[in-house]
Order: sequence, then C-alpha cells, then structure tokens
Amino acid sequence: MNRFGNILLSSLFVMFIMIFGVYMFSTNDHDISKTENRKLAQKPELTIEKLKDGSYMEEFEGYFTDQFPGRDRWLKSYIDYQRLTNKTYIFDYFITKENWIYPKPDYDIYSAEIEESTDRLNLFADFLKDKDIELYYFSVPHRTTVMSFLLPDYIKPGNYLQNINVFMSNLYTDENFVTVDLTNEFTKTFSEEELSEMYFRTDHHWNLNGAFQGYKRIVDTLNVHSDHFIDTEVRIEDYQKICSDSSVEFDGSYNKQVYRVVDESEELKCYYKSKEVDYDKYTIYLNGQEREPSQVYGQGIRKESSIVNYSDLFTYNYSELKIINERNKKLDNKILIIKDSYANPLVYQLAEHFYETTIYDPRYNEDQIIQEYIEEMDFDIVAFVYNSTHLYGKNYKFDTYPVSDAQEQELK
Repeated sequence: MNRFGNILLSSLFVMFIMIFGVYMFSTNDHDISKTENRKLAQKPELTIEKLKDGSYMEEFEGYFTDQFPGRDRWLKSYIDYQRLTNKTYIFDYFITKENWIYPKPDYDIYSAEIEESTDRLNLFADFLKDKDIELYYFSVPHRTTVMSFLLPDYIKPGNYLQNINVFMSNLYTDENFVTVDLTNEFTKTFSEEELSEMYFRTDHHWNLNGAFQGYKRIVDTLNVHSDHFIDTEVRIEDYQKICSDSSVEFDGSYNKQVYRVVDESEELKCYYKSKEVDYDKYTIYLNGQEREPSQVYGQGIRKESSIVNYSDLFTYNYSELKIINERNKKLDNKILIIKDSYANPLVYQLAEHFYETTIYDPRYNEDQIIQEYIEEMDFDIVAFVYNSTHLYGKNYKFDTYPVSDAQEQELK
C-alpha cells in the first residue's frame, strides 16, 4: 500500500509538472506585471555556455517564478489568507478594517544623513542670496507622518516627526530663506477625522483636500514674505471640483504593493479648478516642447478609462514643466519650484500667481546641476516642495551632478 501511494504521488507530481510546463511553453509570456510595476523575466536563451556556467538554470528559475500560471491570483489568495489569520504586516504593510494601508513604521533617526543634506541646503541658500533670489522650503506632510493614529496600540509609531524636527532645526533661516514645517502644523491644526479626509486610503499621497490645504499655506507664506507676490486670499469657494466618473477605479500605490487585495474605490478622484483663472489659456512647455494644458493636468479625468492613479488625476513627474500665465505678464514674476510628487496637485494652482512658473524634479534631471540651471535662468523665487520623508539623498546636491549615494561612495 505504501509503495502504491508513493507511485501515485510521484505520478501526480510528474503530471503536474508536465501540465504546467506545456501551459507555460504554449502561452505567450507577460512583459510586465501591472501589480508590481516591473518588467517580468522572459524565457532565457538556451546555449551551451549558459548550461556550463549554470546561468541558464538561474535565469530559468526567475522566468518560471515570474511567468507561473495565475501568479497574481495565487499571490492575492495568499494575501487574503494572511488577512483572515490577522497577520500584522502583509509585505511590510498594515491593513486596517476600514481599508487604510499603512507601511511598516521606520524607527531610524537619520541624523548624519540629514546633517549632510541641510549643510548643502544652507550653502544653496547663500548661493541664492548672493543673486538676490528668495528661497522657501515647504516640508509638506507625507501621509505616514501625520496618520500614525491608524495603527493599533501595539504598533509603535515611527520616528518621522523626530527626523523632521532635526532637519528643520538644522536650517539657517533669515529674511531671504523662509522655512515652513507643514507636518507639525497639520498635526496641531486638524483632527484625526479631518486628516482622514485629506489622504487616499490606498496610496501614499494626499488627495485634493490635503493638497489644497498645502496650497493655501504656501500662498499665505508668500503673502507675508515675498517681494514678488501680490497678496491674495485662497478661498475654497473660488474653486470647483472636477471629478472622474464614480465607476472609475483608483489604483493606489500602496495597494499595488499588496497585489491590489484591498477593494477600495476612493471617493475623491478629483482636482480643484479655479473659477477665475482659465487653465486652458496657460501656455505650457513640457521639456521644452509646447503642449496643450489639457494634456498635462487632469488628463486621467478627461480620457475614458476604467482606472486612474494619482498622476492621472493631477500631473505626472516631469523633469521640467514651464507654465506661462499671460494674465500676470505685467508682474513678470518668475518662480522655480523644486519638487517631488507631492507637489503634482498644486502646479496649476500655484501658476495662477506668477507670470512664469517652472516645475523642476531633480529625480529626472540627473544630467543637470541645479545651480548651473539657475545661472542660466532669471528666477525671482526658488521654492522647495518636498514631502516630509524626503529629508536627505541625492536630491540635496545643488552644485554637483545628483549621482546616487552608492555611486558617490564608489567615486571616493
């Protein structure tokens, strides 16, 4: 009986391998995984050299893993099982009963890294002061830094606020260099319920409500400190909400990391549009090429699509986006906004107040030295809009090429 059982088990295993082998070799491979946002391994080339050095089997193992039949379905089922068994973290993410996804907290204090970045930022401020260019640094609140209340009592919040406080205290500010810590301001000003209305449940960004509060405070700061800004009041009633169809799904960045296991439509798939300023009359240059305003902002809402993400609702991360607002030609005021993706919802709103608004993302300008770029231009204001976890790294290199930290170590 034991012998028969062993034969049956071995036969079933061989049949399983054969069926899956035939399936894999008879079906087309997938090029990318939309869930993981990466390229998938393709069928490796079989050569004598690869067989001899063992690289073929290594490549085939990766190929088999990536192209395994029903791979995403199996992974989703595995995650569903983990949720049912109340596992705390799923791929380093905590998922609440209300479908909020929160990353595993970071408990490190990055004092050395922050000191390096703030030293560079202080020198950059001196560089701009010599050119009589105003500098502003807006640390806008990343979701993890203001919503630790989503975590249960047995999970200790991360040290995000400690890192922000170290960063802000290291900056040498004066009348030409103004810094604004919106993270601490948000936590003191808004209730947990109000903050919950400002962020996506399944994405790491703020939604139009949170972004609008950030925009309002940026304008308030410029009202007080800038010589190149006409005082204005930002009022929510001066804007209309433009939304995608309710049937359109939202593809959250955190949800992708857990294989879209959370079924959360996200209600606020919208952006705010000024009732007074016609964004369609902006002149837009994307990486030097003229574009229609509708091609750059809110395009995911305009086009027919069953799914949108954060960038679709607002704008994508471009290396350089220049906005000309002819309404302000007499002002002739020019601002450079150095940003990460948290500034994407704000670009058309901020452009309401300037003749020329240049949006610059260092992550996509690795062949450009920022100080040299500024030397070539004629800016009145430089403003950083970085999220409050963006406190160090290559994007704080202003007089050199922004090589990666690993590359910098190799050069030493």
